[in-house]
Formats: sequence, structure tokens, C-alpha cells
Amino acid sequence: MAKKLLCRIVLVPMIAFAAGSLLGCQGNSGDTQWGRYETKLAGCQLIPPGSHLQRPEPFLNRDRCFVDCQLGESCAELTALHCGSLLSDSPLDPCISSCVGLHDNFTCRNGDTVSSHIRCDGLQDCSDGSDEIDCATFSCQNGDKILVRYRCNGNQDCSDGSDEAGCPPDLGSVLACPCMTLGSGSSRC
Repeated sequence: MAKKLLCRIVLVPMIAFAAGSLLGCQGNSGDTQWGRYETKLAGCQLIPPGSHLQRPEPFLNRDRCFVDCQLGESCAELTALHCGSLLSDSPLDPCISSCVGLHDNFTCRNGDTVSSHIRCDGLQDCSDGSDEIDCATFSCQNGDKILVRYRCNGNQDCSDGSDEAGCPPDLGSVLACPCMTLGSGSSRC
């Protein structure tokens, strides 16, 4: 019989969130869904109890859908999803598939629409530039300002690096996956 070990992995599971969505660093207070997600992952022993993770920014309907899918599943399904052993006939498949097509749109002042994912990214996507108006900023310790979406993204955007100070970890840096010791003595996650 195989003996269970605990392995730590550092790669963010690609299926868990849409590409590029684990970039933000907004606190989790005020978002009960994200708090329930952290609690669920801790209860399944996939992250340490009390862990606070980076929440995707912007946190779009597609991201909320992925989290909702996971909140309704068993620990075995979540372990399979995040640890790379999800079966093709998983109960999560239909739910996650339904999330992929969700899009949030921002309506420009001139009536055009653009994806909410590209709003406040520093580039004008609306022909009138309204997608870059009233964007939340972060004040660096040296007085510079950057867009909030660039805080805690793993890149130093403030010249003093203060945008990366005190950031919660992303899921991939704290995710703990159960491994199996194979007959040869090697481990497989």
C-alpha cells in the first residue's frame, strides 16, 4: 500500500483561474465569497489554515464563477483540480466550462464597450479614453502612483519597490498537494 506524503508545489494551476487573473493583491475583507474559498481550501488541507491569498484583480464574473464552482465541490475534487489529477468526467467539468465564456464589459462614455479585464490597464481602449478615467491608484512610499492592478503582481512597479511589500501569497506558492510514494521509492504528485 502506498504511503501518503505532503509535497509543496509552486506552480499556479492553470485551470483554476483564467490566464493572467492571479495578479492582484486586494485584501480579502469585504469579499465573503473569496473568504469562503480560502476557508474551503484550508479545510481541504490544500493551504495552511488562516491563509489569505491574492485575489484576482480585477475580480471579474468569470473569476467569481470559477470560485463558485469550487465552493460546491468535495475536497477530493478540489485536490484533483489543483494538484493536476482531475479526471475528464469530473463533476467540475460542466461548471468550469460554463465559466470560460463569461465576459464582463465596460461601457465607454461614448457607448462603445470593451472587456472589463482591460479597463484601467494604462492603455486607452475606448476611443474616448474613458476606460482609463477614475481608476484606483496605489501610492508608493516615495510618492509615485501606480494603478492598483499593478500592486502585488510580482513585478516592482514603484521605483522603491513598495508595491510588492506586505503582499499575500498567490495560491501556487502555498498550495500543498498530497503525493503518493511509488513502489520504486519515488514520489508522484
